[in-house]
Amino acid sequence: MCMQSKTIFFLTTILCLFSINALCQSKGNSMITIPGEDKIRHSTVNNFAMTSDGTLWMCTEEGLISFDGVHSMFVKVEDTDAVAKNIKSLIEMPGGRFLIGSNEGLFLKYRDESQEESKRIFPDKIPEVLAMARMPNGNICVASKKGVFILDPQLNDATIVNGKNQTINCMLPVNGKLYLGTDNGLLYLDKNNLSDTGINGLTDIPINLMANIPDKLFLYSQKSGMIFTVNPTANTIDSIPVGNSLITGIVRTPQNEILVATNGDGILRLDPSSKKLTKESGYNLRSKNNVECKQLYSLFVSNDGQLFAGYYKMGGAYSPLNSKFFNYYSTDGFNSHGRSVRSVTDSPRHITIGTRDGAFIVDKSTGKSDHLSKDVLGSNLVISSIYHNGEIYIGTWGGGLSIYNPDSGKIRNATFSSQMPTGITNLRHDRSNNLFACATDGIFMLKDNTFEKIADNTISGEVTNATIFELFFDSSGRSWVGTSKGIFLFDRNVGKLTRNGLPKNFPQNKDVRQMYETTARNLIMITDSGEIMVFDENLRQSAHQANLSAINEARGVAQDSNGYAWITSINGLWRYGPEAQILSLYDDTEGVENPNFNPGRPIITQSGDLLLCNTEGLLYANIKTPGETRMGHRKAYPVIIETADGRTKVPRKYDDKDRFVIDLPKYESHIKIYFSDFAFVEHNPNRYQYSYDNGKSWNKLDADMSMLMTNLKNGENIIRIRQTGNPTTESIIAVNNKSDGKVPLWLLFFVTLVAIFALVLILRFMKRRHNGSNHTELQSAETTPPVAVEPMVETTSTSSSTEKPAENNDKETASPDVKKKYAANYISEKECNQLTRRMNSLLKETKIYTNPDLKVADIAAKLGVSSHKISYLLSQHLNTTYYDFIYAFRVEEFKYLAKADKKHIYSLTALAEKAGFNSRATFFRAFKKSEGITPGEYLKNLREES
Repeated sequence: MCMQSKTIFFLTTILCLFSINALCQSKGNSMITIPGEDKIRHSTVNNFAMTSDGTLWMCTEEGLISFDGVHSMFVKVEDTDAVAKNIKSLIEMPGGRFLIGSNEGLFLKYRDESQEESKRIFPDKIPEVLAMARMPNGNICVASKKGVFILDPQLNDATIVNGKNQTINCMLPVNGKLYLGTDNGLLYLDKNNLSDTGINGLTDIPINLMANIPDKLFLYSQKSGMIFTVNPTANTIDSIPVGNSLITGIVRTPQNEILVATNGDGILRLDPSSKKLTKESGYNLRSKNNVECKQLYSLFVSNDGQLFAGYYKMGGAYSPLNSKFFNYYSTDGFNSHGRSVRSVTDSPRHITIGTRDGAFIVDKSTGKSDHLSKDVLGSNLVISSIYHNGEIYIGTWGGGLSIYNPDSGKIRNATFSSQMPTGITNLRHDRSNNLFACATDGIFMLKDNTFEKIADNTISGEVTNATIFELFFDSSGRSWVGTSKGIFLFDRNVGKLTRNGLPKNFPQNKDVRQMYETTARNLIMITDSGEIMVFDENLRQSAHQANLSAINEARGVAQDSNGYAWITSINGLWRYGPEAQILSLYDDTEGVENPNFNPGRPIITQSGDLLLCNTEGLLYANIKTPGETRMGHRKAYPVIIETADGRTKVPRKYDDKDRFVIDLPKYESHIKIYFSDFAFVEHNPNRYQYSYDNGKSWNKLDADMSMLMTNLKNGENIIRIRQTGNPTTESIIAVNNKSDGKVPLWLLFFVTLVAIFALVLILRFMKRRHNGSNHTELQSAETTPPVAVEPMVETTSTSSSTEKPAENNDKETASPDVKKKYAANYISEKECNQLTRRMNSLLKETKIYTNPDLKVADIAAKLGVSSHKISYLLSQHLNTTYYDFIYAFRVEEFKYLAKADKKHIYSLTALAEKAGFNSRATFFRAFKKSEGITPGEYLKNLREES
């Protein structure tokens, strides 16, 4: 590309950074920027290549960059006297070798790190690579300023091609021929001769870019401002004007469509029949932060249709190829996207959707909806609904129970024998189709159009004021009640909640919010914390419970006609096949853009649609034949291995057992491994898990798909990694620690000398300090008059100050235990600093500390790390406890709210609760510890100042 074009690229690229346009209506997905250091993110991408192992290679002006879908890094391509920087192209060769063409010549590099480094080949013949392509017979054609050369696959020789020298711009192998686009027209390579194609109309026309579909060539000439459509067999040519568009790339998709990359108009689709370029390309260049840049420098489409775009001084980006299996429910008259859905009910003619903005009754035939809000329901928060005898019953939190008649469109309050409860938590049918309502103060049954209380929330004096969340009738005739105080059975004969009949070791104190029975008569219970419990028909714990333990904070469950259980959670949607005992994660690769689900019960309609209550809308998909997810049985592989300090890269290899083998450097016992599945999707940290105890326990990978192993035992250490809950995707890594644990004599001698030297220095320092102290005391005694000594009065400040040495002593004595406790979760000082910044940023931006139920696990999940790492960071790096750390943020929030409350609307307790404190005593202690005064004194001082 000429210098003038590059200047235009630079200016338009800067402009595109500041242009945020209206939402793109393209069918494609938002672009994801290829991550990496600043040099990678600001590189100029000349070209892309993808090798057989799934790695994407970016050929840039700054050097060669590898990208595995998660991690990117510069790869050295150099010889003793040359370094390849302006990379033009890359071709994969047999034996794990790469040919790399650059302005600095032709280089050969091995993929395996244990092989020799890269080297420059044929430097005299090929001082610079203009273009390069693989010929149909396996040979390599390379164009340089000295001519066009043919290289055999073994790279033994480079034979020059006959014919006058031409400036070669591009090459394209088609049907056994190799076409070459030159400044003087289109040529093709016939054996060892460059020949004119003989196509009329192409003589002396510069060809800059080429692509093809069966029986057609597409040639772009920048000088003429045309794309030529050529049929080589029929010797016919058509021309398509490109107008003011500057074409930077032409590529073919797997569907034999032609995409055109431009500098300014984004991606265009070429329609040969109409001889036009259209903007309906099907790809969306808008990024996740809503910025769209249409200044493309290069374009690449993989074999599965995934698009990669290269920019000038802006690195690269890619569009994740999602299946869109799930979609947000919408009709001509209603769109659920953007609404937090809490409940859903299917009836013959309507779908009832309960949200935080009221209920929407959608007519299936017309798509029109009726919106019922607080004005008629008494509350906008609809958390339950059910279809009964031709009418729809709608339960709210704060507004009681309403009944909607679809025929008349009228709504009325339900009738209760006593005062109607305001909080309706659940609506259920028993197996005889009797209707029950669960409320904050008991269970009600509909009899003769009136709800009568059949059980209250006082259980034989044992539990009082328990909120009833679930009433479930299983196939064995048991009536289960889930409350805020535990699990009970409902004895309908006496109208009492009881625990008689529950096994001795049954977890009866669990706060169960939802129950479900599978076709195999397994009873699934989901607690308030999201724990999944599974019991067989004899109420014994089922083996399925262990398989489902990887799902964090489950929200709901339903089983389809194929026997799969669909489980919603705060980290995505999971499908569990009980027979194969395999978990499959559905996330944005399947259309589940937001992994956070509400605690609403999933339902499956008679037509086979699965309806799910998501915080961003009602998700639906037809699951009669769900098939495999896009990730399928994809495996994760170790791509980067380094010592824990990040200073030394460690090579890997295969053994005869089809395992990855890693040999640790001598005297190293800590290692960090980065993984990739080469999927090129937005990474989900919940997708993969690893085990280093032979599968007894499994842990999530960190957010960057890495794991840290410390204090590895001598000998072989086995790591297993797999898709979460999917044994068929397991890979095995053997890490060999060959250190015998013995310290070399020379090292022992050196350490001993250093220790002796240090001890001598310490003793000398202490002696000098002691002598100096005595001398000072003597002078003081001679010059200072005697002072009367008063008895010491113990104060609060003295008491608090004397606690610190005690804490320090505890830390010193506990040091070995602390090291042992956190041995498996050691993180470097650099990582601690990075994690501290991320954690502080998270808390300041989201203010999640105002949630009184916030746990360490919640913060860890938001940051994509383990809870143990957060605990290590707080105790060992920040020298604090979790509660002191969170209390500090809540105290600052209280102060902020107090200053903002200029009219003194809120009480002290109310402000504390808004800041996240759920205990007055805890708040007072935390505030006094932080500020040195009580909250009341602080408010008094604040109001006096104002």
